[in-house]
Amino acid sequence: FVYLSDFFQMIWLADAQRAGVASAWANGFLGFGFPALLNLVTAVTGDILTSGKLIQIAGGVSLLILLPWASLRLFGDRSGSRVAQALLAVEPVFVFAAAGETPDLLATALMFPGSVLAIDGCERDDRRQAAYAGVLIGLAYLVRYHALLLVLALAVTLLLTSRRRPVAWLAGGFLLAALPQLAISAWVQADPFFNLHIKSIAIGYYGTTSDFVTHTRPWTLWSIVSTSPIAVARQYALHVDRYLADIGGTAFRLAGLLLARRGEGRPVALAGSVMALLVLALAMKFFTDRAILLPLVFWYVVVGRAIGTAAAGGWRRPIPAVAAVLALVIAGSSVLEAGRRGGRIRRL
Repeated sequence: FVYLSDFFQMIWLADAQRAGVASAWANGFLGFGFPALLNLVTAVTGDILTSGKLIQIAGGVSLLILLPWASLRLFGDRSGSRVAQALLAVEPVFVFAAAGETPDLLATALMFPGSVLAIDGCERDDRRQAAYAGVLIGLAYLVRYHALLLVLALAVTLLLTSRRRPVAWLAGGFLLAALPQLAISAWVQADPFFNLHIKSIAIGYYGTTSDFVTHTRPWTLWSIVSTSPIAVARQYALHVDRYLADIGGTAFRLAGLLLARRGEGRPVALAGSVMALLVLALAMKFFTDRAILLPLVFWYVVVGRAIGTAAAGGWRRPIPAVAAVLALVIAGSSVLEAGRRGGRIRRL
């Protein structure tokens, strides 16, 4: 059972890779990493659908296991990480991503520790750790191209708030790990950063591929924006609102304010700034729930931390704060579930 038709594109790419088709290694919509990994795992399992499910399981379980480690890196202890694990495990977007054999959980399982290491490494002026962070995000680029947006958001945020030397090592690690994709794309497509997500942006605004072809030649961001700026602005505002408000963003901000009272505001502010920049960039494409798995993971780390601090007696009356944060998290997820234009999450 394949929950998303996207997986059939990955099966086709895996077949084409085995057949030696060069364009399958420089595809416009996703890097060669996931189809190549499907081929590798299928050599053991003998069945590509089973391989897809196993990769999903590995990515999702890895994310849940990493939450206590992330809390320790960001805050110095693991308080609230079990709460974060419980909340993430029942988050509709997380469950939805786990139900379809897509690259999203795997990419997130690489981007999340990379982001944590980048923030921690730049705060401590640890160049080696920043390089490791770049390598992890570079590996994620082999799976999902929007890892490039993440490393840019990290670089901008950390350059403005931290020491500059680790940021250079972050960029170097990213380029090193992403080099196989960059080299293949340069050779096959004459563009190391080749991708066709500009097409997805146009379809998000104009509805169909034929409308996109009619309105947006040449295929540039300017051609999309200049054709109908009011419509583009309206759609963009709608997508940003959904990302930042409907999916736990309110709970994240409230939890961040509560943690700031405890003197833990800087890690939250750094992670929040990076995730906000990433969300602002992703919202340009169009509303796609799986693309914001990474911000969701960070939101639940922070929300879990706030609840854990309250439950440990950090405030005189923790129960109302815990109830308020939990209510906002659940409400955010419920709004997303009810507000989907399609019915995929509701059916699930």
